Amino acid sequence: MITMSHLFVCLFALCNFVLPTKEANQPNLIKGKLVYTSCASVVVQIQDERFYNLANTSWKSVDSETKYEHVFLVKNSCNFREKRIERDEEFYFVLLPDVSSNDGCVQCLKYESTPRVILSIDVAKTTNKSY
Repeated sequence: MITMSHLFVCLFALCNFVLPTKEANQPNLIKGKLVYTSCASVVVQIQDERFYNLANTSWKSVDSETKYEHVFLVKNSCNFREKRIERDEEFYFVLLPDVSSNDGCVQCLKYESTPRVILSIDVAKTTNKSY
């Protein structure tokens, strides 16, 4: 005999199986992680293996001697900094057409080693907030 609780459990399971997640509805969202930031640069590591080809490079952080794979330098770093993402925080982003590098943005002139790949991105959401 089927009770209401059995029916509810089956309906809940069916909804979770059939209905796609929010991220699945937005296939252009790429999961990333902020691995390095300074007054001069922002470095992001791609967390989604489907997009590793965008930054198929390794880079070693000078400050920690840590080696990272699948990283890129954020070209529009001032726009990125406005999102107030913390180091090691994961977030979702989309690629932007090549934009002018930080128009009207003041940055320090610190020389540092950065990844060879440079991309412009827009943060769509983080684990804590949406934009």
